[in-house]
Amino acid sequence: MAVSQKAQSLSFHSHQTALAIILPSHLTTEIDRLRAAYDKNWTTWPAHITLACPFVHPDLLDTALSLLESAFSEAPWEPLHLILGEAGYFANKYRSTVHLRPEDNEGLQQLRQRINSILSQSNHDSFIPHVTVGQAGPTNTELRDSLLLKVGLLPKIEWPVHEIAIMIRDEDRKMKVWRTVRLSARGRSCDDLIKSHTGIQSVPELNQGCSTVQSSSDIVSVSRVSQEATYRFDPSACLWKALDVVPQIRTRQNTTTSITVSSYNVLIDSLFPPPRERFAILLDTIRSSRAAADVLLLQEVSDDFLTYLLSNDDIRQQYPYTTHAPSDQVDVGPLLSLRNVVILSRRSFIWEFVPFERRHKGAVLIRLPHIGVEGDDGKSYPLVIAGVHLTCGLTDGSVAAKQSQIRTLTRHLSAKYPSSPWIIAGDFNINTSKQMVVDAVNSHSITMETVRTLNSIESTISDAGFIDSWEVTGSEENTMAEEGCPDGEQGATFDPLRNPLAAQIVGHGSHHRPQRYDRILVRGKDVLQPVRFNMFGIPEQVESRESTCGSDHWGVRATFSVVSSRHLELDTAASLSLVNYASGINAQSLLKFIANNVLNPTSDEVTRRKQIFEILRTCLSQISNAENRVSMVVVPVGSYGLNVWNTASDIDCLCIGSISSKTFFTLAIQRLRASSEQGIRILRKVGAHTGTMLEIEVQDVRADVQYCCATRIAETWPTPLSLSSSDPIFSLSHQALSKLKAVRDMAALQETIPNFPAFQLAYRYIVIWAVGRGLYAARFGFLGGLHISMLLNRIIKLLYRQSHDKVDTFTAADIVCAFFRYYATFDWKKHAVEDPDIQQTQGRRPHTRHFGEAMVITGFNAPNTNIARQATIPAVRTLEQELQRADHIIITQLKAQSGIDWERILHDDGRDAVTEFLTSYNSYIRIDVQFWGLSKGRELLGWIESRFPALLVDLNRRFPEIHGRIWPARFTRDQSSCDSSTIESTAAKEFQGCYLVGLTKTQEHRATNQSTEDKRVVANKLTDMLDKFAVNIRENNQYFNVNIAWVDVSHVKHTDLGALRVDNRAWGSDIFEADLSEFDEEEEEDLPIDEFERLELTTMSKVKPTSRSTSRPTTSSPLVKGKRLRPAADVISRIRWDPSLDSTDFIVGYLDRFTGAKEIALDRWKDEQTDEEFIPQHRIMYFRRKSDGVKIWDREARLDNLFGGYKPWY
Repeated sequence: MAVSQKAQSLSFHSHQTALAIILPSHLTTEIDRLRAAYDKNWTTWPAHITLACPFVHPDLLDTALSLLESAFSEAPWEPLHLILGEAGYFANKYRSTVHLRPEDNEGLQQLRQRINSILSQSNHDSFIPHVTVGQAGPTNTELRDSLLLKVGLLPKIEWPVHEIAIMIRDEDRKMKVWRTVRLSARGRSCDDLIKSHTGIQSVPELNQGCSTVQSSSDIVSVSRVSQEATYRFDPSACLWKALDVVPQIRTRQNTTTSITVSSYNVLIDSLFPPPRERFAILLDTIRSSRAAADVLLLQEVSDDFLTYLLSNDDIRQQYPYTTHAPSDQVDVGPLLSLRNVVILSRRSFIWEFVPFERRHKGAVLIRLPHIGVEGDDGKSYPLVIAGVHLTCGLTDGSVAAKQSQIRTLTRHLSAKYPSSPWIIAGDFNINTSKQMVVDAVNSHSITMETVRTLNSIESTISDAGFIDSWEVTGSEENTMAEEGCPDGEQGATFDPLRNPLAAQIVGHGSHHRPQRYDRILVRGKDVLQPVRFNMFGIPEQVESRESTCGSDHWGVRATFSVVSSRHLELDTAASLSLVNYASGINAQSLLKFIANNVLNPTSDEVTRRKQIFEILRTCLSQISNAENRVSMVVVPVGSYGLNVWNTASDIDCLCIGSISSKTFFTLAIQRLRASSEQGIRILRKVGAHTGTMLEIEVQDVRADVQYCCATRIAETWPTPLSLSSSDPIFSLSHQALSKLKAVRDMAALQETIPNFPAFQLAYRYIVIWAVGRGLYAARFGFLGGLHISMLLNRIIKLLYRQSHDKVDTFTAADIVCAFFRYYATFDWKKHAVEDPDIQQTQGRRPHTRHFGEAMVITGFNAPNTNIARQATIPAVRTLEQELQRADHIIITQLKAQSGIDWERILHDDGRDAVTEFLTSYNSYIRIDVQFWGLSKGRELLGWIESRFPALLVDLNRRFPEIHGRIWPARFTRDQSSCDSSTIESTAAKEFQGCYLVGLTKTQEHRATNQSTEDKRVVANKLTDMLDKFAVNIRENNQYFNVNIAWVDVSHVKHTDLGALRVDNRAWGSDIFEADLSEFDEEEEEDLPIDEFERLELTTMSKVKPTSRSTSRPTTSSPLVKGKRLRPAADVISRIRWDPSLDSTDFIVGYLDRFTGAKEIALDRWKDEQTDEEFIPQHRIMYFRRKSDGVKIWDREARLDNLFGGYKPWY
């Protein structure tokens, strides 16, 4: 009775109190961003669902609290599981309130009824549970609908409700949590999540590479400046992912000679519905060569356009970093404003948002770690680029706002980054037309004080040390206007006289004047110097083609040379003079040739490859799930990763995870076999030089799968691609770094190559040329895709420097011509092909050229090995001849001014290169292969082909006067010259084919005449060499089985070849049978075995015991729990690369499977699995010094005297 009387005394009439469900603060980041911009009650209410407001009088809160606590204690309420994921609104005569509501509100309705019953209140009033996001005027349906779209893009908010909050208004009129009421005893307390609302929580500042802020009066409040997440496109997941680690400031040595910045206002002329009809035109403009840049700043970006832009493959590849991810990603919220500033970049950056006084206005500041200046204090200060979109209009208020915004930004830069170089780019909206200003004064639209304010804005800019790139470069746009152009209208970027979209927006009259709204300002600090300026997005015939205008603004682009204290290496400086490309070559003819070539994929083939990769990625990603806690990343590498693949290309995949190699391949085989209905077929396991590789087939498309165990790399992916090579995350074994090199070098190519689309076109042609001329086969010692990438990388960067960083002055056709010109005269014996920027880096260990390396090509990242180590002297000699031939054809055609016939570079006199090869030599080495087995045919051929480089090396060593050129394909009899019945009968029983090496005298020995006796002696020696080669092939029991195959090697005359053609058949059907014992660990992987992996390894041991386990000696001393021995690979790397250690003084003790313990000098230890003397590193037992016999590392004794406490030395 007493409780009932207390409840009856309560009434809900006070607006000073409320009963609500408070959203956990860690779930409200995105919704709070929108509320801060659109909700008028943002500063007074936290994100909440109102249960009762008005509520009881403040004096009766204790009574209400007692009643609620007592009721829910006696009859607990089951916790509500709320999911907020639907956007909606309700309207009255004052406003429209846009909100986020629960997907199912039945539980909330019942809870409210229970509360009303406890407090003796009626349930007759309507209850619409919701979280208010913002308001719009009653007639502003455009803003309402646009805000609805944004709310619909919010990630779903999902959490269990265990408490409700009683709120009271404080002296500042802000609603604070007074007490919380537990609905049940289940679940953890939410007291740590329900906090008083003071506004958007600030993110702590990251001051790496920045000066300490001295005075808060000179800078935007730190609580208002927000440090934001940078996104990088991850092709493995086809998503934009936030970087987990801030890139290190590493500007002590600038890694580039120039930087290009573009700015473009993309125009939102309608808030709702989104103006999608111009999106394709804007995309083409941004992708054009005149807009290509290192950093692209966009203004007036909407959610719809950003999603459209960042879904384009070309944009993802050209600008892999962005300040904002596409709003349609499930884990990403909408853009804050209706018109936003977004920055895209080719390299990683750190960024922050600096708000201005006006709502929705602010500057986006990025810091580029790879460019900057070294201060007098020895510290590095990175380049800071600010993107702005200032208040528009020519009124007293708008001009004053512009002045305030400029001052806010320059003061912030001066206080926080005083020692850094600055660039400010964007739409300044500063009226430059003097005529328009005069007309505005005469019409009393502005006062004379506003005119003085306009002039003071320009003074503020110049006083801060900025110079205008347009003014100082003497650009072509400076001369675009005619002599009679009114003052202030030269170089206009907003031109209603020429741009129909601009004319539609401003109409006619005094506002119909051109303005130079868009600018790129620089304060270079003696580091940046403007060298070029241009505009883009200007149609050729604006008057007759309105649809070709993507925006009402022209875009602007400026290129700055980066002054460095370093000087070019002599090799690089000398090489520059060799590049003499013919600027102005018709690039369209090259584009047409590539498009019509059979190797160029069609749009349908591109779509199909994407689907195939997604099937493969999904299948392999299943290894990782929430239950086993295994991290797994599947990344495309090689030509597919660079988007330069052709119809004959495989799909190369690198999987990075946290489990051992053996476990991965076991699970991968299980998943791949389980997905056979999707067209997946495992072909074979290959021992590549970087480790084990699976060759598979997905719907008739070949794919290679490799694996790298690197736990931290997988867990933080794709952040590692943005980190410096010196970052501790790369303190990995030599084997792991070798596997990661492909994806790291691919990312470096994408980030550092100027004009990446031109690189892609040039790459496609060079591959077509190499395939057509018999040079595209790395396993034969010729070129592969990675070789061509690095060769082109050097050419483009040298061209970029020679053209004074004018990236749009050379095309793909110019790059191709320069490629042949440069490498036709390149001294392969003396010089190495390196990246020009890395070549200048002080402290980088140069590649040590070993005797016998015919060609040296290095990549970007460690290990700094020669990626062309398969090249032989005869192969390089052949390459030289082909490069000189192509260069001669191009020069001849250019002198004749007939244009370049790209087809003729591939074929002479209409003959294809195969026919030319079969008729150009008097004699050949012929390697005949016969096979009549059902399987293992590809494995046999692969083994034989891997021995050909050794054959050519031996030929060159024994007979230096003879040049041998191998054709990288297998030949068979031309069926058109054979009886059809014989062909069918033979084909059903066996496969026959041959490989050919054309023999001719080298250039320096062609004038030498040999006697008949000398020729006979040479022929006999050659026959002996070939016989030994054949015997070595036949004696290899692992690959050669005399019962199903035969190999014969002979020296034959041209007339004895017969009718031959290239054999494209697959020899036998490779049936993969996985023997788990064959999956040895490729390196000593320093991993704890978790429960999941232990279970998998136990399962594997039950399936098939390892036959080798009996020969391994048992460990006499038990393993110490928690103490992990550094792997043998790290010991080898330390001894080889630590300058304080002499590698010749160390011995490796290892376990031979047949003879037991043996020793070998460390310098003789082979790391490559394809090497005949390769020994797996898990068989290493100890390392000892030769000089005193002391063991420095012992596996059985758990001894490590090299690293001292298991700490990395690097």
